[in-house]
Amino acid sequence: MMNRIYYVALIGLLLFTSCVKQNNQTGFAIVVDSETYKQAREEINSYATILESEGLKTFIIEDKWNQPDSIKAQLVLLYNSATPIEGAVFIGDIPVPMLRDAQHFSSAFKMNQEQFKWDRSSIPSDRFYDDFDLKFKYLKQDEEIPLYHYYSLLAESEQKLQSEIYTGRIKAPEHKDKYQQIKAYLKKVVKAHREASEVENIMFFAGHGYNTESMIARIDEKITLTQQFPALNKQKNNIDFIDYTFDDNVKFRLLPELKREDLDLAILHHHGGATAQYLNGMPASSSVNVCSYNIKYYLRSKISSAKRRKRDVNEVIAGYQKSLDVPLSWFEGWDTEEGIKADSIANANLDIYVEDLDDYNSNARFIMFDACFNGSFHKKDYLAGRYIFGEGNTVLVMANSVNSIQDKWPDEMLGLLNCGVRFGNIFKNVSYLESHLIGDPTYKFKSDYDKNFNRNIVLEKNNISYWKSLLNDEQPDVQCLALKMLFENNYNDFSSLATTTYFNSPFNTVRLECLKLLTHYNNDDFIKVVCAATEDSYELTRRFAGYYISDSGDERCIPAVIKANIRNNKARRIRYVYSELLSFFDKDLLLEELNKQVDANDYFLDKEESRKEFIKLVERYAASAAKCTNEILADDNKSSKLAIRNLRNKPFHQYAKDYCKFALETKDDELRLIMIEAFGWFSLSIHKEEIINTCENIANNTDFSDQIKQEALKTINRLK
Repeated sequence: MMNRIYYVALIGLLLFTSCVKQNNQTGFAIVVDSETYKQAREEINSYATILESEGLKTFIIEDKWNQPDSIKAQLVLLYNSATPIEGAVFIGDIPVPMLRDAQHFSSAFKMNQEQFKWDRSSIPSDRFYDDFDLKFKYLKQDEEIPLYHYYSLLAESEQKLQSEIYTGRIKAPEHKDKYQQIKAYLKKVVKAHREASEVENIMFFAGHGYNTESMIARIDEKITLTQQFPALNKQKNNIDFIDYTFDDNVKFRLLPELKREDLDLAILHHHGGATAQYLNGMPASSSVNVCSYNIKYYLRSKISSAKRRKRDVNEVIAGYQKSLDVPLSWFEGWDTEEGIKADSIANANLDIYVEDLDDYNSNARFIMFDACFNGSFHKKDYLAGRYIFGEGNTVLVMANSVNSIQDKWPDEMLGLLNCGVRFGNIFKNVSYLESHLIGDPTYKFKSDYDKNFNRNIVLEKNNISYWKSLLNDEQPDVQCLALKMLFENNYNDFSSLATTTYFNSPFNTVRLECLKLLTHYNNDDFIKVVCAATEDSYELTRRFAGYYISDSGDERCIPAVIKANIRNNKARRIRYVYSELLSFFDKDLLLEELNKQVDANDYFLDKEESRKEFIKLVERYAASAAKCTNEILADDNKSSKLAIRNLRNKPFHQYAKDYCKFALETKDDELRLIMIEAFGWFSLSIHKEEIINTCENIANNTDFSDQIKQEALKTINRLK
């Protein structure tokens, strides 16, 4: 009866307070399922009390509906009340929105929804709850996993992410009693709030194969972190770095490091799965013995795999003997108990698995998992959950529920932690569809910065004068936030402001923020800045400039693209990104500029030989784009389908007119639908207006099906 009265009182309060003047306090919603609330009521109330003491008015909402729409409706009411909530946390078994037809909001997820099961081809995402402008059609509840609710993004919805509130998940892995884990975790969180300290120690890690293993990227990341956290330049404070090459089995270095009592932030760059962190590859070495071991291990694994697939083992062995010219003895041990055990141990030591965390306690207060799937909170067991529900001091992690792109800005606005900003208030400005805070999103570090800053981020969000006053703040990430807020408020002549700031700022993050925001204008200022950014001192800015140019295809960028490609000294990841750029422009224009620049420079050892190599490079990438386009225009369902999907990663602008004609004239409605969807990734394209016109023609044509017209409308909204 008490709960029933509480809900009536809450709804009445919301209806009343939405009509009165806003006060100077923000709120926070704790959403909890009935059984978890019954089991952990005392701990949840203690958590609410500590948040109240920090100035957050707390609303506890017991989920009686088991429906995402009903929960979201409560959050919207609270957001529009006199004490607007700035965020929410979902404790226990709160419904999981499984989003479909929204892959453009993710950084890398592009799975075929028709080919794979719904639970695999949908994205578990709490952007459903925290971005109120997104509109979805309810599809169904999963029959096997009732917590999953499937939704399709509507064409008339906003087609960009901009969350009104932040959210976090406190959902325990089910390897132990989940209620006991939640109770213990909440006690740890309350203690952490009482003992909050300043950011004094950071560690970052780079795993095998990540960002092309670029050392320049790691050097520049440390430089940038010292700008974001200037206190780390003091004698006692520090930034530590671990690379996977330090050890053949670096997990035995990384796990002890994460146990350090003084470690505040850990930023982990590596690949991952739902229950694994992938750290090492096979050890690279010039030693003959190590190389021999690696080859034998490789061969044994291939034969074991062949047996699992029920292939003829003797035939597979013979094939490898012939192709690699290796003796039969190098396959020995693949089927013996001793050999299988040794290989299993060697394989397990390369990476971190949830089993390694059974009795392990990490102490880094916050861990960022810059990896795929580590944050799969919708599964019964997931790696990120193991870290926060251990007995150590880790209270919050950021992780991804599905796969995530390598080339993103993982440390964006992280320096706001210097200012005592709650993680949630940072996270809502930088999140993707798949990224989630696992744990308490209200956690913050101690700071002497403006004590009202968290409040101001919420209640002064539309105050242009306030954000202008922060443009010269000594904290570079405060400047970044100010720029973003001015952009969101449609500040007059923002394009000019961002351009001027880019060329004058000494801070890596500020320049990159300016470049990122200018993409929304895609005007002359953007071209001016993006071309200059190809030579920025910050490796990540140069990398992003490459990707933005690939998204644009503006021919004014060709001189910068050629210059970047013929430079001798390029970071490893930059070489990869800028070589790919040669796919997105007319070959003849590229070759004309190439010859001009080669003729003008004398630093080549053999100019003509270098010219030949660069010409071969241009022709190779041009051939790749032409091959993909020819496969599309062949209008063959199977090959064209694969080629069209490739455009989502590689929008070949020089063929945009051909793609528009294809979308209008193909007789295959399935290919037309896929092409219209692919057009949505031409968001910065120099041919965007022509693509929009094509989609408008399709949307207004009665000869096409409703499905095709709705997809055209969605693409139009994405591109405008």
